[in-house]
Amino acid sequence: MKKRILTVAVALVLALSLAVPALATDPAPIDAASSWARSGILSAINKGFVPADLQDKYTDVITRQEFCRMAVKWVEYVFDMNIDAILEKQDLQRNPNAFTDTNDSYILAAFALGVTAGMGNGLFVPNGQFSREQAATMIMNTCKAIGAAAGGSPNAGFADMSIAANWAHPGINFVRDNSIMAGTGNNNFDPKATYTREQSIVTFNNIDHTALLERAAREIAIGGKLVLVGDTHVYLSGLGIGEIEELARLTKVETLDLWDNYIDDISALAGLTTLTWLDLDDNFIEDIGALKGLINLGWLDLQSNDIEDITALGGLTKLTGLNINHNIIEDITALAGLTKLEGLVANDNYISDITALGGLTELVWLALEDNLIADISALGGLTKLEWLDLEGNNISDIGALKGLKNLETLFLSGNPLTQAQINELSAALPNCEIYFE
Repeated sequence: MKKRILTVAVALVLALSLAVPALATDPAPIDAASSWARSGILSAINKGFVPADLQDKYTDVITRQEFCRMAVKWVEYVFDMNIDAILEKQDLQRNPNAFTDTNDSYILAAFALGVTAGMGNGLFVPNGQFSREQAATMIMNTCKAIGAAAGGSPNAGFADMSIAANWAHPGINFVRDNSIMAGTGNNNFDPKATYTREQSIVTFNNIDHTALLERAAREIAIGGKLVLVGDTHVYLSGLGIGEIEELARLTKVETLDLWDNYIDDISALAGLTTLTWLDLDDNFIEDIGALKGLINLGWLDLQSNDIEDITALGGLTKLTGLNINHNIIEDITALAGLTKLEGLVANDNYISDITALGGLTELVWLALEDNLIADISALGGLTKLEWLDLEGNNISDIGALKGLKNLETLFLSGNPLTQAQINELSAALPNCEIYFE
């Protein structure tokens, strides 16, 4: 009997001794988290992106390193592969010299993914405390790293947005627009306030990556605006846009306004064959070869660029309106086949030979101001012309204009003409207002 009691006692001691270490390595009970955060934390833990050592001290302020680590783990969760495989697939590498104060592999991975840029001057400050505006920015960047479209979110409208750093505004707008982070009450975001572990865990858990990627497939973020891929009319003027690669996805667009931007490469437009109206005025474009296949264009504005060669326009036979003002064009031979043109504006170029215009008999409106034109005989058959600007050229013979009986307005100032020639033309065109100084 004594032997049996001793055996049971030993067994109990062994059981207890084995159980204690197991309890010591378990994450802290969920009761350690604030009540509002518990369900979100449990959901995040079940998804597997919360590091075990962050499943504790939930109300502590999270460090910058810890937040980066969770961001990387969340990206792993979304792609269902480890970070090394993700970086390799995206042709990215950790830069061991990115920061002078850390070589943490998670931080360097986050830097490679574009999640963080550090604090400046080569510093990351891994143990620094994290603010709400930093969280919003890094959440947005993490979502971009998985392919989400960022930019174009409406203004979050928080009352205290003015105290947020300028760089933080896009992130704050993004997290509110996508229901990832909310305010702190009274329509405030409290951008400078610190962010805790539990807030960070719940925030990552709030991200609906499936919805973000579905939205990215439907939308293009460009110039601070969101454009739907299926939009037929897109207006993006004056937004400071330089890169337009994403616009290649606008396969149904008919009207596209890109006036007053910083665009120099329009190759992304080459496949937009549904375009009927295109405005590229006031950019930095030299090569317009991408327009060659846009055979449905009816109206095209290329004013104020750096274009010299317009050969690509030769096949755009549906054009009824064309503006090539303020470029460096000399040769307009390519326009000879554009027989549906009703309006052509080609002021301020280096054009001397306008023979190609002789067959454009549908022209009603023609502007050739400030070129090098001397011979205008090609215009003699353009009997539908109602408005003609020939100012600032080298024209000394205007006899070809006498048969243009539909002319209503004619500009001839800045040419070597006499008043007698003007009077003779006025007599031939009694219904035309002629401007000559």
